[in-house]
Amino acid sequence: MTASPETRQPAPEIVHAAELARRLPLRWSDEDFGTSPEDVLDRGWFFGPEECVRVLTRAAPVGRVAGGGFGRSWPLLVGSGRWTIAPGMPIALGPSAAIGGGCEFRRDGGVILRDVAGTESPFLVDDDSGPAPGEPFDLMWFGDTESYTVHRGELEIQDLFGVLRVPATREALEDLVVRTRRVPETVLSSIDFGDPAGSQVVEVSRPVALIAQDQWRNPKTLLETREDITAATARGDDVGVTLVTGESAVFCCEVSADGWRLALRSGAYPLREIRLDRRDDSLLLSATLDRRINGTAPGMRQRLIFDLRTDLVKLG
Repeated sequence: MTASPETRQPAPEIVHAAELARRLPLRWSDEDFGTSPEDVLDRGWFFGPEECVRVLTRAAPVGRVAGGGFGRSWPLLVGSGRWTIAPGMPIALGPSAAIGGGCEFRRDGGVILRDVAGTESPFLVDDDSGPAPGEPFDLMWFGDTESYTVHRGELEIQDLFGVLRVPATREALEDLVVRTRRVPETVLSSIDFGDPAGSQVVEVSRPVALIAQDQWRNPKTLLETREDITAATARGDDVGVTLVTGESAVFCCEVSADGWRLALRSGAYPLREIRLDRRDDSLLLSATLDRRINGTAPGMRQRLIFDLRTDLVKLG
């Protein structure tokens, strides 16, 4: 049977509504103050899912489904051809997987799955009778190839290849949201900002089946794959490295059944800590940046993620 046009592609109204969900930042709120769609659009950001729903249902002919997400009941909106849009989801999802906001989404029965940084997990469900996936957030917005989430003083920037977590400082949020997206500063009211001295951590993952044998269990092996290291030598609980600059550094090593941790003991190196953990069928490689590095500087996040992913690929 030939699929209907609505099944093959969403109606223009659905596309427009999904673009509104992607373009306007979403603040967390358990309350609904009944703000009109016109006033919400003039303001330039959503204060809770119900405001978002009012705007989206006026933009497109959709029906509401009582679903779950972000650790609570969460509305989903379904249009002709079962195209689904929702607050906090930057695309219209049909029968095939779709990419938006730095993530890939696909439907598996009543569950919408999200793949970010190489790991797929439940994102939204279309039934509110059971536990909802995810957890609350303070503020969420999307770029063309990444998503941003603020929660408990931390800013998480995700894309298909990796994740960067940095302190959600007032300065960073004003730059990324207020100035860059031209959103009123009221979007940041009552946000818990992060400590500027907090850690910056970048994380990538890869299926363990793609790693050659058990090479991931030896931290020295991974250090030797890095482009800025020419040699690595294990001495008891320490691993010493020689850098391409001729300088040296020493890491203190802790090994467990499911991974290891390297902490910089002496010398200068851009990564203060490197961790590798096996979680189910994936390996998670993370690194804590030296304080002199600005992980959100133009191009820096992508470079850091690329370097860590390259390390994991070389293990294969």
